[in-house]
Amino acid sequence: MPKLWVKRFGAHLKEITSALGNYLKAEMIMVFISFIIVLAGLYIFKFAGMNVAYPLLAALGIGFVDALPILGSGSVMIPWAIISAMNGDMKLAIRAFYIIINYNGGKAVY
Repeated sequence: MPKLWVKRFGAHLKEITSALGNYLKAEMIMVFISFIIVLAGLYIFKFAGMNVAYPLLAALGIGFVDALPILGSGSVMIPWAIISAMNGDMKLAIRAFYIIINYNGGKAVY
């Protein structure tokens, strides 16, 4: 291959690597912020006497799902709110739906 092509390919590869690294860094920051907000909310629910067991573990799970493409925190919290409503815990279900509608990790649920 000509030296010019190799030089250009190296430059493009360096730019792509840098852009990917910056994207992953930004995504991790957003997931961490989402984790902190969900953790705070779940601990508030727990201290308010609602049926929230293991808020740290739940926030870690929601944070992991929030990191996956297309899925967001709503893909965990919506079924949780529906199951809570069917079990008769309407306080938790209504507040969980309120959080989903007003926050949802900055992602829209459609």
